[in-house]
Amino acid sequence: MKKIIIALFFLLVTGYVYSSDGGSSATFLRMGGGAKGSSMGEAYSAVTESADSIYYNPASMFFAKSSLSFNHMAYIESTYYDTLYYSKKVNEKSAFGTGVQYFSYGSIDETDPSGTKVGNYNPKDMALTFAYSLKINSKYSIFDNGGVGLSLKYINTKVKDSASAFAADIGFITPVMKEKFRAAFVVQNLGTKMKFDEEKENLPLVFKTGFSYIPLEDLLTSLDLVFPNDSDFYFSVGSAYRKKFDSMNLVLRAGYNGVNKDVEGFSGFNFGLGFEFNKLSVDYAFMPYGNMGSGHRIGLSFAF
Repeated sequence: MKKIIIALFFLLVTGYVYSSDGGSSATFLRMGGGAKGSSMGEAYSAVTESADSIYYNPASMFFAKSSLSFNHMAYIESTYYDTLYYSKKVNEKSAFGTGVQYFSYGSIDETDPSGTKVGNYNPKDMALTFAYSLKINSKYSIFDNGGVGLSLKYINTKVKDSASAFAADIGFITPVMKEKFRAAFVVQNLGTKMKFDEEKENLPLVFKTGFSYIPLEDLLTSLDLVFPNDSDFYFSVGSAYRKKFDSMNLVLRAGYNGVNKDVEGFSGFNFGLGFEFNKLSVDYAFMPYGNMGSGHRIGLSFAF
């Protein structure tokens, strides 16, 4: 187990150093995994609530219940973004999962040099993910009962021609204070370059350090420190308050996503709510993007 932790630390540091390269493609990979995380400002790498964990941190998948999660996001103009994740606990020591991300740019007119329409095309992005999470048993209390995780991705993006790449997410999570305080470390999108004709572009590599804390029984707070490869450091914070009723729970969520700090107008402050029934939850997130418009994401999760 000590060797696993050392290897994970090395990969995390390697990812951080590599992130100094500028420019990237397939940026849809940074658009979040679901309505729950989005409404909390995407500060979700140390949160362990559903199959969306496959996106935010494959290590935390082990702590979540086996579940199926679908999310649809109506984005700017006619674009939309969908995710589908499935996670399954194999036993008390491991879990696996799979997922799909799909982003559509809608229909775009194709014109000749004179401006005459000659057709249209439908650009799109897609990623397939396979993930595995393993429980940590260690003599060191800070690592014991934590988790490590790995996800492998096939990524394809198409405008008129297409390009593909392969990538991995590597994650670590540990319960520093039993169930009240967790710390997480994640590298996302560490992989090959996308090749368009003769030009190669980096994937949107991200290094994250995350924390979640439960100060009260029904209140969850979270913080992510984010180091992207093509922009400056930023942070995200989130919170979720759960009100219990006889037949359901109402969850109110809010967060701030620092990636939008330079967008003109009101942006970065996300809001949402969820309705939790026996095994089904319905969630909604509102994400303003200032003068660019706003995004709306709705999610359905089924635990089993």
